[in-house]
Amino acid sequence: TPMQSTFSIIMLALVDGEPRLLSLKQALRVYVEHRLEIVRRRSQYELERARQREHILAGLRIAIQHLDEVIDLIRKSPNADTARERLMKRFRLSEIQAQAILDMPLKLLAALERKKIEEEYKAVAALIKELEGLLRSPKKMRQVVAEELSSVKEAYADRRRTHIVHLKQGEKKVSMLTASELTPEKLIWVAVTRDGLISRSLEDKPSSLSGKEAPIFYIQANTRDTLYLVDENGEAAAIAVHAIPEASQPSGGTPYNKATALKTPNRLAAVFRLPAKDARKPGQTPGEDLFVVTATRLGMIKRTAANELPGPSAGSFTLVKVNEMDKLGWVQISRGLDDVLLATASGMAIRFREVEVRAMGLVAAGVMGMKLQPEDELIGMGLLPDSSEVFLLASDGSAKRVRADEFSRQGRYGQGLLAWKLPTKIHVVGMTVGRGDSRIIIHLAKLAAKAIRLDEAVLQTRAARGKNIVEIKAGDQITSITVPWGLVEAQGVATPAKRLRKPATAKAASPRKTETTKRQASVSKSSAGKKPVGTSTTRAKIAAGTTTEPPPNKVKASTTTTKTTTKSRQVEKPTSNTQKKAGRPRSTKSGTEQLSLPMPPQKDSDKTGTKPVARKTTKSSSQEAGSTTTKKTPSSSKSKPAPSTTKSSRKTTTPSKKPGGDGA
Repeated sequence: TPMQSTFSIIMLALVDGEPRLLSLKQALRVYVEHRLEIVRRRSQYELERARQREHILAGLRIAIQHLDEVIDLIRKSPNADTARERLMKRFRLSEIQAQAILDMPLKLLAALERKKIEEEYKAVAALIKELEGLLRSPKKMRQVVAEELSSVKEAYADRRRTHIVHLKQGEKKVSMLTASELTPEKLIWVAVTRDGLISRSLEDKPSSLSGKEAPIFYIQANTRDTLYLVDENGEAAAIAVHAIPEASQPSGGTPYNKATALKTPNRLAAVFRLPAKDARKPGQTPGEDLFVVTATRLGMIKRTAANELPGPSAGSFTLVKVNEMDKLGWVQISRGLDDVLLATASGMAIRFREVEVRAMGLVAAGVMGMKLQPEDELIGMGLLPDSSEVFLLASDGSAKRVRADEFSRQGRYGQGLLAWKLPTKIHVVGMTVGRGDSRIIIHLAKLAAKAIRLDEAVLQTRAARGKNIVEIKAGDQITSITVPWGLVEAQGVATPAKRLRKPATAKAASPRKTETTKRQASVSKSSAGKKPVGTSTTRAKIAAGTTTEPPPNKVKASTTTTKTTTKSRQVEKPTSNTQKKAGRPRSTKSGTEQLSLPMPPQKDSDKTGTKPVARKTTKSSSQEAGSTTTKKTPSSSKSKPAPSTTKSSRKTTTPSKKPGGDGA
């Protein structure tokens, strides 16, 4: 590629009707004088036309003011010539005015039409005054020329390609600093609004994410970074972040087609940032390179090395070739080690390794990432780091979060699995990957945008229905969801210090564990009022705090009510070895022995196959039964054995009936 191009121009022009060879300065001066002459002649022509129209309108006004007399005069005239002469003589009109009155259609006699004539007369009079002032003032004429040249520049000019970085002073070369080197390195926020306005914040403080002025793209970037804007057809343009105009609010930005080289009228599909071009060097080991992953609405996916993208320039480039009838939907930045998740409007999703998509050049279209059903399309693409969650949003305003591990890994270009089963008239409108404290912006067609946290949606399984988080009014609909980009950690390029973490609510949301916890709490509550069985001497020692040895024939109680399901089953279904060792003292990991519930005596029900079940209790319930911190049991009192329990269908029931009897 040549670094410079040389071309010649013969600057030959007609000056005062004669051909002359001009210098650049002379050509500019002659062109300005030519434009001034055009403005003068055009204004003179418009002034003459305006005066002629004003003359006719003045005659019509006279006729309207004396309407009855004009009609009577015309009615009594034998012919048109006589009528014209009588009008000229009676109202002192010119021949042109009198003829205009005779040619006036009857519809102009209506009140509304008469009002229009008055308004037109005033407008023409104002135009005449303006044109006369313009012709008398050379300064105003030059101002008109400047405004017209600015319009030509906006319509046809291209960006400057030459950037002067060095100057020479004699034998010594003087280096000049570029704008990026003079710009202080700091973090700022770049916003792009629905109206196509782009701006960067004055400081590292994001503006409001809700309301009608909420940006559709919101990215945190460094002033040394490069920002890329991509439209739905795959055309992209790069701009240095420090060159983006500053604004206190996103609504005060500049149209992006003026600030960047992207001049297409198509809707923006994505905005992302990358380090400066010289900082994007190929890595030596996997995970060091950055990749740009793109996906289209019809399921095409592509991966391109970030170092192939050009830096800021005067022209646009093709990031991805988008097929006809297709549109680019999403762009993500990755390290090449994550999994890709694609979701469709019908609720299907597929997960596959990113490395299954080989790296391609800029002009490539990519490969198929997912098989789509007829009338179906992608509604989201995400990269799945470790311990991430998938957020799904439906058209009726319902949403849910699903753990990423519920989406099993498959091969690329499959039909995927069902991520959300929805009614026929409801479809999925958005999907993103992140953590519970991440924020997203939900954009509506009519109402203001709404910013929410991902954990406002309930954490459920793929088979769950979800929960409504956005109220959709009649005639309105969700248009899109956007994720404000931080330093791209949430998009799969996380540093070890900012990896996505599992939310604290994930454990409590499991249905099986919740049911087990409730059952254990119910058993603990029912056993809290029971007195332990044992000798009065042992109970007295325990009450006095002189011994921690539990009474004989007892089974160790559960220390907490939030054990895992596996441990709960082991306690609820004791084996014969557990019963044999029930009298041994058991200690917890902390070294403190716990009081246990008594074992009921053997009854005839044991012969029928029914086994006694140990009751689970909390430490607080054990203390309530015999600890020194709660009520004490008198040494002379006798305790009754607690009734035995059996477990049937994961519920605590009463002892089984004796054979042939009415009850125990």
